[in-house]
Amino acid sequence: MESLWPQIQSGSESAFEELFMQNYEQLIRFASKYHHDYEEQREIVQQVFADLWCRRKEINISSSPKAYLYRTVRNRSLNLKRHEAVRHKHEEYRKSKTENTIDADQPLLARELQQKIQYSLSILPDRTQEIFRMSREEGLKYREIAEALEVSVKTVEFQMGKALAALRRELADYL
Repeated sequence: MESLWPQIQSGSESAFEELFMQNYEQLIRFASKYHHDYEEQREIVQQVFADLWCRRKEINISSSPKAYLYRTVRNRSLNLKRHEAVRHKHEEYRKSKTENTIDADQPLLARELQQKIQYSLSILPDRTQEIFRMSREEGLKYREIAEALEVSVKTVEFQMGKALAALRRELADYL
């Protein structure tokens, strides 16, 4: 394998392909020690090989190419884990800040949203309002609503679709 490195440095694609074929699967298994997601493992190993090919003239491998590959996969795996940990901490921090802001404004927003919902329902036709309230407030199934109002289930579905579309349109700023 050490004899492949000078060939790779001089641009031999067949030597690079041989190095790739000899080590790819083992490097994937090695990366699995750090990441359980197979796609992440593949991504790391592929990046290592791509970087090796692009920087082949600059890279000075003092040991063996195999040792270099394993060390590079390990380093990239650890860097990715650290990056994920930082991203996770940032996400948690952002969520806590957002929750604190939402908690303070919650009663006002809830009251405002409830008023907007009531208004949006009040501008619907009476039959649409009735079907919507039976479904959402009373928890009836479409079949039960259809039987109670002596209409078809398709009519109930159509009216509910109309009500929901109107609510989405009216409440777009809140969604």
